[in-house]
Amino acid sequence: MTMLRILALLLSAILWLGLTGCASKGGGTQVATEVTETQAGPAFLSESLPSGLQRLLTQARTAFENEQHEQAVTLLNQANSEYPDLPQADVNLAIVYMHQEQYDAANRALESALMRRANYAPALNLQGVLFRIDGQFAAARATYEQAINVEPNYANAYLNLAILADLYLQNYTLALSAFESYLALVKEDEKVTNWVIDLKRRMSEEAP
Repeated sequence: MTMLRILALLLSAILWLGLTGCASKGGGTQVATEVTETQAGPAFLSESLPSGLQRLLTQARTAFENEQHEQAVTLLNQANSEYPDLPQADVNLAIVYMHQEQYDAANRALESALMRRANYAPALNLQGVLFRIDGQFAAARATYEQAINVEPNYANAYLNLAILADLYLQNYTLALSAFESYLALVKEDEKVTNWVIDLKRRMSEEAP
């Protein structure tokens, strides 16, 4: 299976959602970018974090962006030790490991995050990415949909579900619905708008 490149961005001390990209056959959706600003964001973005945790996450983000991955892991492990009831550091650890294609380690970090907080939507979203990379497409769909059920305004999960449905499940009806849900949440995404146009064209061509 072709390995997917993880575009991992620690966008802020509380937003760390990387999306995957891939090529499709014969056109269609080709690559996903980082999530755009949403009009109505998921509830976890408004969570107030301890200042010490925010500091460690920010330092880890800086280290990650400077490709100092070992330093980022050290800082995130420190955050886990100091704030054992919060899942944010584990989700960031998963992104670092996914960037390094250490998928087993990433999965362990996400399982730890979900033990700290059951049904934590960012962890579920990234678990869906791991399932997709592993070829477990039905599990990926179920996990993305679980994240959406927990956080109905979670644009990233809709976009990942749409890409999965379009490229891997060939379920174009599901893909269109998920793409449109994503676009309803974000202020603007010209790339995805063009994907929807292309998807509708392909659907019309395949209609009996």
